[in-house]
Amino acid sequence: MIQQFNKYHLSLLACTIAVIIILCIVFALFLRNKKRVTYWVIFGLLAAGFVIHFLRLLVLPKDREFPFAFSYITPMGVCAVNAMVFPFFYLFRSKMLKDYMFYIGILTGFLALVTPLTAIGKPALSFDVIRFFVLHGLLCCAPLLMVLCGHHRLSWRRTWQPAWVLTAVLCVITVNELVLFASGILGEPYDLHTLVTGKYVGRNGAMIFGPPEDAGIYAKFFTALCPNTFKKALFDIEALGIQAGDKLYWPLVWIIIPGVVYFTILCFLLSLIFDAKRFWRDMRYAFYTITQQIDKRDNMPKNKLSRIKR
Repeated sequence: MIQQFNKYHLSLLACTIAVIIILCIVFALFLRNKKRVTYWVIFGLLAAGFVIHFLRLLVLPKDREFPFAFSYITPMGVCAVNAMVFPFFYLFRSKMLKDYMFYIGILTGFLALVTPLTAIGKPALSFDVIRFFVLHGLLCCAPLLMVLCGHHRLSWRRTWQPAWVLTAVLCVITVNELVLFASGILGEPYDLHTLVTGKYVGRNGAMIFGPPEDAGIYAKFFTALCPNTFKKALFDIEALGIQAGDKLYWPLVWIIIPGVVYFTILCFLLSLIFDAKRFWRDMRYAFYTITQQIDKRDNMPKNKLSRIKR
């Protein structure tokens, strides 16, 4: 059975990371200059992730049938949304969307592999567990290959954008959950109070309705930057049995500030691996400008990166 950081989880995590590293090495050594081939191979990996996401219909709980089954393949979490939209984002020429693919795809995909909440308690070699690790491995691997093979070039100057795209994705997830509940698809035994307070097991992975009780240290990181106003009810909500002042994380609103701050920082740190030269050049340029060293600023070597088509 899978439990976080037990031998089965660590074995599957190590295998997934090993496969990603091997694919990156193969692409870098043998396929780096074959742009057309790598472009469509990467698209194939993303398309495979799209299909694998919907394969979850094959491993539904035996006591849950349609229409509840439909809820498993909706945009119920960040990685679910990523699996559904990445093939289309990849075909677009939007730098912002491809930045989102790289930064958020890798960060959330790796976080899911490290904390496999939907796989915990299931047999290590069951179809759903293997599907889980393969899917999240693809969500990490394909965007990384996209950058390594030169199909997208990162810039530290754009690292503020992915977190806001992620916020839009969280809005989609919020609407999805509310629509599913209002339509009756989620069904019993859950009620509106269970949903809004984040106690709906298995449907609050993005922490939109507050940090889950088992979130542990992750919850502390996010709640630390959340204003206290967004952690409690401002007035009585009779339909939920909640009184003014009771603990209640404002759905979606509470996570925007910590989410934007943390993911912007992480995106910036990741960008330095691929765009460090441009960053330090920009810092020198800014320093010379602020200190009025105009001659040194104007004599700086031209940035070759600026001439590369993006």
